[in-house]
Amino acid sequence: MMAEHDPAARELAAAVAAMASFQQVTQQADAKAGTLVTVHVGLAAVVSAQIGSVGAPAPTDLPAVLFWLASLAYVVTFTVSGYLLVQVIRPRTGRHSEPNRFSLDAADHAGADNGRLAAQAWATAHAIARIAALKNVYTSRALAWVGAMVVAATLWLVLAGTIR
Repeated sequence: MMAEHDPAARELAAAVAAMASFQQVTQQADAKAGTLVTVHVGLAAVVSAQIGSVGAPAPTDLPAVLFWLASLAYVVTFTVSGYLLVQVIRPRTGRHSEPNRFSLDAADHAGADNGRLAAQAWATAHAIARIAALKNVYTSRALAWVGAMVVAATLWLVLAGTIR
């Protein structure tokens, strides 16, 4: 029987296509996180370059109080966004209940029929889909927190210029 007429072979092809699609979604989340990491680190460099020239003003007037509030906001947003970005880019592996040819723990290399291969491929596709979904949740949260960090850093830089 020709492979294109074998339902198990078609199912295997569909599962492999799903794995590829979900892997692309994972790579897109990683690419977005890479851009956010660049903003995160770049902004940290700008702020840290200004810290020495600002000093630590006493919170005796409104600009100094606002400066310290902006400092606190920056530290919080930097920390939270950094944590979220690490969650996006950290390595993850899917868990399989049995050896799977399509996973990193591929230990079962004995012959398998297309039906078994399709089941293993779908298990891996589901694992990749869960990873992609999780990465995208963290990416969207990180985007909001990096945006807040940009606002906090901008306020901090403006206020740092007014209290010198």
